[in-house]
Amino acid sequence: MEPVIRIMVNFETERECRFALHWLNIVVKLNRPSQAGSNLDTLNQQINEMLNSLPVAGTQTIKRDNILRDLERAVKENILTDADLAWLKRNAIVTLCFWWQLRTQRRAIFFRDKNHRWGNVEDILSTLPEGDVDQLLSISCTSQDERFKCIVSYLDSLVVSPSEITYSKAELLEKIKNGYINERQVRLSSGWLVQKDEEACRWAWKYISDYQRKHRLKKNNQNNIITGSYFINDYSPDESSSDEYVLAIYAALELWGEGDDARELFISKINRAWNQYNIRRTRKDKKPVNCYVKNATKKKLEKYCKATDKTITEVIEALINNHCKPPF
Repeated sequence: MEPVIRIMVNFETERECRFALHWLNIVVKLNRPSQAGSNLDTLNQQINEMLNSLPVAGTQTIKRDNILRDLERAVKENILTDADLAWLKRNAIVTLCFWWQLRTQRRAIFFRDKNHRWGNVEDILSTLPEGDVDQLLSISCTSQDERFKCIVSYLDSLVVSPSEITYSKAELLEKIKNGYINERQVRLSSGWLVQKDEEACRWAWKYISDYQRKHRLKKNNQNNIITGSYFINDYSPDESSSDEYVLAIYAALELWGEGDDARELFISKINRAWNQYNIRRTRKDKKPVNCYVKNATKKKLEKYCKATDKTITEVIEALINNHCKPPF
């Protein structure tokens, strides 16, 4: 006869269940199933089977009750709700920045003091092995949806105990949000940087890359990277997507370690450089033509241009092409 499994917990989402299995394994040191359940019911059953394996005689009953209480509190503290994550999911630029910061900073991003040094790590927060983390935060993510899912999976894999030293997950997300909304007063807002203009997107990414390299060489300091975290050096947008180029450009500026004055100067430079490049681009395969016409002829030309909504250049080109038939 199979033992009766007492139902002690019943979590509402699969994310909560998977975290609970992870917590019971690494914190309480209970053996977890070799394969996690495939749905909510089987996951809750596995959790209750693990809890039922705890001894219940004498003071052990109090210990089990304490574990149940700690488990429910840990799930509440560590599993962000859909409402908590909604703002991040809507903001592709911040998602890319946050995903990159998690890739480069890992658990250190939770420290309130960025200069804090590791003490007893397991007393502060616990995580997956580095290999599993690398897989979760894979550089191969090439879309907003993929990066958002990676962030959620990585955060769910961490057991964070909020304290005076560390942020909770909700506090960290709020810090990211406030930083984006309030700390950046100067941002790139260019009408020319649009997804449909693939050449402009690729040009802007190359311009930022070249600017960063020259800036680093000028300062003669490998750590003085204007976009922070070696983002430009190590990140490559999906070449098949202009949208990804645009996101990467804006993310690079968000990750900028310099102040607003330096950012404003750079934005001014890139806008001027694009205007010059675009003029050269639009004049490709063209030669200037200088000539004099009578005032009356000039007025007729201007009137015709206004009526047909064409430029003087377009009208002159059309007249020449229509008039000069082969063999000319």
